[in-house]
Amino acid sequence: MILRFGEVHLTFKNVLSVVVGFCVLGLAVIPLAVPIDHLTWMRWQAAILALACVAVVALVWQATIQSREDHEREEREKKRDERQEGIETRIAQVMQAIQTGKPPDTVAHEISVSQHASPGEMSRGIDGEVYRIAMSPRSISWELVRDVFASKGGHKMPA
Repeated sequence: MILRFGEVHLTFKNVLSVVVGFCVLGLAVIPLAVPIDHLTWMRWQAAILALACVAVVALVWQATIQSREDHEREEREKKRDERQEGIETRIAQVMQAIQTGKPPDTVAHEISVSQHASPGEMSRGIDGEVYRIAMSPRSISWELVRDVFASKGGHKMPA
């Protein structure tokens, strides 16, 4: 839920911060604005108690929302890191194959067969840009890989 006031966009968590701020402001202003002998009246005591309760509830609610967001972010980062490690492993395998003289097509095929059912599924496991640069034979980097492979003594690969 997002509240919009012109150019200001407040999430529910931020609205709770505003509520806590107003409660604190109210708790600070009441003793300054109300005569001292009136502070013992039940209505002012009830107002002070209500402001304090609302502030505490808003703080707990905000902390709960923040904790859930932190947990979700940690999960997303963990999955991203696992994906990144897989990409780095695949690229290292291709580079190792180039250095040992094994054709990169064979390595890419072995990777796709061992880890995925088809090369199309392999592209989903590798982020699009990395797949385009490292695995796609139509990219400029393919020409570099082909030339490095040929210079290491491998046979000339088709363009």
